[in-house]
Order: sequence, then C-alpha cells, then structure tokens
Amino acid sequence: MASKEDKILEFFQNQIRQSGYKLQTKVQRKLISSGYEVIREWPYLDKDELKGRSTDLFASAFIPDLSLFEVNTKPIIAQLQLTIECKSLPDHAWIFFEDVDNGFLLHDIITLDSVSMMKVSQDFVTMDLFPQLHHASSYDELISSDKRNEGRSQQAGSRSNKKDKNLYEAICSVTKANRHAMDKFQKYKEFMVAYKNQAPRIVMFAIFQTLIVFEGHLYAAKLENDDIKLNPIPYVKIPKNYVSDKYQENFGYVHVVSFDSLDGYLGLLRDYYWQREDAILHSQEELNDIIGRVKWSSYDPFMPK
Repeated sequence: MASKEDKILEFFQNQIRQSGYKLQTKVQRKLISSGYEVIREWPYLDKDELKGRSTDLFASAFIPDLSLFEVNTKPIIAQLQLTIECKSLPDHAWIFFEDVDNGFLLHDIITLDSVSMMKVSQDFVTMDLFPQLHHASSYDELISSDKRNEGRSQQAGSRSNKKDKNLYEAICSVTKANRHAMDKFQKYKEFMVAYKNQAPRIVMFAIFQTLIVFEGHLYAAKLENDDIKLNPIPYVKIPKNYVSDKYQENFGYVHVVSFDSLDGYLGLLRDYYWQREDAILHSQEELNDIIGRVKWSSYDPFMPK
C-alpha cells in the first residue's frame, strides 16, 4: 500500500507531466543536437503592458559554423536567432486557411551599420520562398469534445488548456519576444563597434525567426467542390502581423511546426539559411575591409549620449 508521501509524490509528478515542461525539454534537446545554443524561459519586455514576460525557448546558431574557421582567427559571421513557444495541446486542432504565397514579405534582418542590407540580401541570404511550408492567411483553433479522447489524455498524464486562444497568444508572445531580440541585437551592435579588437567574433548580421512548436493536430483547410476539406500538415507559415501603439510587426513569418515534424523542419532551416555559408566563408577578407572602415574607437557605449 502506497504511503502518504508516495501519493503526494505521485500527485506532483502528474502535475509536472501535465505542464509544458516535457515538450520544452524534448524541443530543447533536438535544438542542441542540431547545433543550437538554447536558453529556457528567455525574458523579454512586453511593451504593450510594460511587463516582463518570457518565451519558452530562445535558440541561436552561427552561419557558417565556427568549426569551419581556422583556429586563432576572428571570424565574421551571421547568426540565426529563434524565439520559440511550445504548446502541448493533444486534443486541440490548429487549422490554417490556405492563401497564395506572393513572396513579398522579407526576413527580419539587422546588419552592422557598415554592412549594407543590399549586400547581405544579394550575397549572403537567399530571398527565395521558404520551401515546403504551407502558406496560410488566417487560422482557427478547435477543441475536441470527445470524452473518450479526453480520458485517454488524462491517463497519459497530459492535459489541454480549454480555451481557443492558445494559438493567438503564442503568436503574440513570439512576435513580441522577436522584437525584443531585435532591439537587443541593435544594442549589441554598439558593443561590437566599441570592442571589436577584444571580441572573439563579429556578427555582421542577424536573422530573426519566430517559431511555435505544437503537440496537437495541425491541419490545412482547403475549399474543394464547395466543401471544406482538412488535411494534416507538418508545418505552416503565416505572415507576422501585429499592430499596436508600441508594435508595428508586419515583416517576416511566424512558423508553426508539429513536434513530430520538428526534425524535418530543422533540416529545412539548415538547408535554407546555411545555403550561402560558403559565400560568407570566402568573403572574410572583403568583410574585414568593410567592417574595418568604421571608427571603432569613436564610440563608447558606457558613456552617456
């Protein structure tokens, strides 16, 4: 017969199983195995409410990989930064409505002031459509009312947030966290300018991508013969479009990925954002010359403006 302490332990263990901790941990492990540095509960400022919040994960990786450079060199590289929300909602369906992808939305990119956006976009970052991601214009969230499914979910130690705004809230969270990451990189640029000689590497530009990893049912909705058909999909992109007094976020995409397809998605990221790493690797002398034109000693970020 279980002791009182055993019952208490089992109770709290079930509570942890029902939280998002398990999904976050699984996503974190996949990111690390794919070469990303990962921070959990990454803090950001919600400018709308002037509150500190956090997004589940923040991941970053260098382009090209640092292992490609010779030892004792100061590489000039790019960086991909991912702000990530994880949602484990096994009896929820996220439904995305198809749209034509015109490809006009640009990536969120910030460059060092000495490196022009024109050069980055022409030489170092592809502007092709992101392959194999279903393109959506809008979305909906539905919850299964099947009591048998609900019972099985509870037996498996899983629960759902019984509301239909989880996707909307996740999009808002990663969008605001992404803006915070961009603002932070803007300040980081100033330190690189002032301390170029001491820096182990120079990040000439950073690409920012919002990502939601979903453990649930992901569908594309399509009108066929005057009827709506749902088809399971592994991943989808939707234009980032959040506007308020403090935010004007209408560049780039939010990516939504089924956890079961996360490995495939990370492979797509690698194929897409790293496809021009050789151009960066072979342009080191030119980039050193471009960056070297900045008067590094003329600015001290610790001095008041």
